[in-house]
Amino acid sequence: MWSGLGGGIENLGGQSGTFIEDIVVLPDGDVVFAGRFNIAGSVAVNNIARWDGSRWHPLGDGLSLASGDQAFVGALAVSSAGEVFAGGAFDQSGDQPLDQLGRWDGNAWSAVGPSFAESEVEGDSIDGIVVVGPDVFVAGDFGRVGGVVATNFAHFVRDLGGPDLNLIVTGRTSGEDATGAQAVFTIDIENTGGNNAFDTVFSTRVAPAPSIVSWTCVPFAEGRARCPQPAGSGVPELVIDLPSNDGLHFELLVESAPQTLFQDLSVEAETTSEYGDPGNFSAFASTSVAVTDEGVFKNGFEF
Repeated sequence: MWSGLGGGIENLGGQSGTFIEDIVVLPDGDVVFAGRFNIAGSVAVNNIARWDGSRWHPLGDGLSLASGDQAFVGALAVSSAGEVFAGGAFDQSGDQPLDQLGRWDGNAWSAVGPSFAESEVEGDSIDGIVVVGPDVFVAGDFGRVGGVVATNFAHFVRDLGGPDLNLIVTGRTSGEDATGAQAVFTIDIENTGGNNAFDTVFSTRVAPAPSIVSWTCVPFAEGRARCPQPAGSGVPELVIDLPSNDGLHFELLVESAPQTLFQDLSVEAETTSEYGDPGNFSAFASTSVAVTDEGVFKNGFEF
């Protein structure tokens, strides 16, 4: 059965053309609506509003044009971290300049990449957005972005690393028999930083080189990080995405010749992100652990 949402939306004060252009659902189930309107229910908004299931909320100062002309939001996208990307015909949010494209992190609006201000198309706007990891794809009516010719389509790669990226690796072993022929290595990799760690390269090395009987992966309770599928044999080297404050738990059952002690286990996880014009930037975080002990396998260890 159809029902209304909190009184709906309006465009009051002599403004014309009330409409909704796009709708997205946030990870927590709230719904964001965008278009051209300045009232949601009884709440003052600027062309974008959030519905929590019972009430309307503004997203900061919303999105508008400094000239006072009527703005609109034509496209929305949500990142895996729950950020809202909005594109359309606007150039500000309050005092924050935003040339047709902005990012809402739950608290404030910020610009995304180089400016569209020199697009050289009258009445330019962004009408479509796709966000995949660090990649932001936009489509619309524009000719340039950041001094680069980009006719109606542009691609920007965000830097998701920096000081707010923190990878932590912990691990331990346990013996399965007295000969030292088998061991279970359990390894957790967690991103405790405020940024998502995309394309994290996770690799392990065990000395002496064992045979991998099996390995499994289990997501942390948050469940946003996805386990890769086992492929091939040997100690795995994987490329995984680690959302902020989430991680993965690995278990490796390894086997070696009888009486052979496992003397060294090292694990490394690194994340790099790059984006092009203007210039190349990268963010790097690494955790590398090595343990050497005559009885490391029989006694077990943690790092």
